[in-house]
Amino acid sequence: MISFLIGFLAFLNAFFGSRCSLGLEILNDAHLRRLIRDYISYYHADRIHDSLEKDTPAMRPVSSKPGPAARLVSLPGIGGLHHRYDWQQAA
Repeated sequence: MISFLIGFLAFLNAFFGSRCSLGLEILNDAHLRRLIRDYISYYHADRIHDSLEKDTPAMRPVSSKPGPAARLVSLPGIGGLHHRYDWQQAA
Protein backbone atom coordinates (compact mmCIF):
# COMPACT_ATOMS: atom_id res chain seq x y z
CA MET A 1 0.00 0.00 0.00
CA ILE A 2 2.78 2.45 0.88
CA SER A 3 4.48 1.99 -2.52
CA PHE A 4 1.19 2.86 -4.26
CA LEU A 5 0.84 5.99 -2.13
CA ILE A 6 4.41 7.05 -2.82
CA GLY A 7 3.69 6.72 -6.54
CA PHE A 8 0.46 8.67 -6.06
CA LEU A 9 2.39 11.38 -4.21
CA ALA A 10 4.77 11.62 -7.18
CA PHE A 11 1.73 12.11 -9.43
CA LEU A 12 0.32 14.79 -7.09
CA ASN A 13 3.72 16.44 -6.92
CA ALA A 14 3.75 16.81 -10.70
CA PHE A 15 0.08 17.74 -10.94
CA PHE A 16 0.04 20.40 -8.21
CA GLY A 17 3.46 21.78 -9.08
CA SER A 18 5.11 20.42 -5.88
CA ARG A 19 2.89 22.55 -3.60
CA CYS A 20 1.68 19.54 -1.64
CA SER A 21 4.97 17.89 -0.68
CA LEU A 22 7.37 20.83 -0.62
CA GLY A 23 9.49 20.52 2.51
CA LEU A 24 7.51 17.65 4.01
CA GLU A 25 8.70 14.22 4.95
CA ILE A 26 6.07 11.49 4.63
CA LEU A 27 6.18 9.24 7.69
CA ASN A 28 3.64 6.58 6.72
CA ASP A 29 0.51 6.06 4.66
CA ALA A 30 -1.80 7.57 7.32
CA HIS A 31 0.40 10.68 7.42
CA LEU A 32 0.30 10.95 3.63
CA ARG A 33 -3.50 10.63 3.64
CA ARG A 34 -3.76 13.41 6.24
CA LEU A 35 -1.50 15.72 4.24
CA ILE A 36 -3.50 15.12 1.07
CA ARG A 37 -6.78 15.71 2.94
CA ASP A 38 -5.37 18.92 4.49
CA TYR A 39 -4.15 20.17 1.10
CA ILE A 40 -7.51 19.54 -0.57
CA SER A 41 -9.25 21.36 2.29
CA TYR A 42 -6.79 24.28 1.97
CA TYR A 43 -7.20 24.36 -1.82
CA HIS A 44 -11.00 24.69 -1.61
CA ALA A 45 -11.45 26.76 1.57
CA ASP A 46 -8.41 29.04 1.87
CA ARG A 47 -6.51 29.39 -1.41
CA ILE A 48 -7.68 32.18 -3.68
CA HIS A 49 -8.13 31.51 -7.39
CA ASP A 50 -7.62 34.12 -10.10
CA SER A 51 -10.34 32.54 -12.24
CA LEU A 52 -12.83 33.11 -9.38
CA GLU A 53 -11.91 36.79 -9.11
CA LYS A 54 -9.59 36.21 -6.12
CA ASP A 55 -12.19 34.14 -4.24
CA THR A 56 -12.08 30.58 -2.93
CA PRO A 57 -14.20 27.75 -4.39
CA ALA A 58 -15.98 27.56 -1.02
CA MET A 59 -16.83 31.28 -1.35
CA ARG A 60 -15.30 32.28 2.00
CA PRO A 61 -16.66 35.68 3.06
CA VAL A 62 -14.27 38.61 3.27
CA SER A 63 -13.59 39.45 6.91
CA SER A 64 -13.47 43.07 7.94
CA LYS A 65 -11.51 44.48 10.83
CA PRO A 66 -13.97 44.19 13.77
CA GLY A 67 -12.61 47.14 15.71
CA PRO A 68 -9.61 49.43 16.14
CA ALA A 69 -8.05 47.14 18.78
CA ALA A 70 -8.34 43.98 16.65
CA ARG A 71 -5.16 42.26 15.58
CA LEU A 72 -4.27 40.11 12.62
CA VAL A 73 -3.52 36.46 13.48
CA SER A 74 -1.90 33.75 11.39
CA LEU A 75 -3.71 30.41 11.06
CA PRO A 76 -1.21 27.76 9.88
CA GLY A 77 -2.27 24.94 7.59
CA ILE A 78 -0.68 21.90 5.92
CA GLY A 79 1.98 21.48 8.57
CA GLY A 80 2.76 25.20 8.60
CA LEU A 81 3.56 25.45 4.88
CA HIS A 82 0.64 27.78 4.17
CA HIS A 83 -1.07 30.34 6.37
CA ARG A 84 -4.41 32.10 6.31
CA TYR A 85 -4.74 35.43 8.08
CA ASP A 86 -7.81 36.60 9.94
CA TRP A 87 -8.83 39.28 12.42
CA GLN A 88 -9.10 38.53 16.14
CA GLN A 89 -10.98 40.82 18.49
CA ALA A 90 -8.77 42.08 21.34
CA ALA A 91 -9.71 40.75 24.75
